[in-house]
Amino acid sequence: MKVLVIEDSRMLRLATERILVKNGYEVTGIGDGHQGILLAQQSRPDAILLDMMLPGLEGTKVLDQLKQNKATESIPVIVLSGLSEERGKAQNGRSSRLF
Repeated sequence: MKVLVIEDSRMLRLATERILVKNGYEVTGIGDGHQGILLAQQSRPDAILLDMMLPGLEGTKVLDQLKQNKATESIPVIVLSGLSEERGKAQNGRSSRLF
């Protein structure tokens, strides 16, 4: 199973990658939302772990673009965030949703 990790924190990305690889997953990590979208379109992973707090193109916009693209719309996305649910709602203007 191929997993794409989109996380700007190098330390968290490498730790996540290490855990997944130890559990038998094929993992690719990237630290940028724009590059993550391109990589998802090219490599078609089985799942994506997506940080919501990305610099530049924030995670919610990355998610929207992934779900609006025929090549990536069916890929399950697991959202990673250090924000509490209430703080995230205030910042993003969205309620929690399952993707």
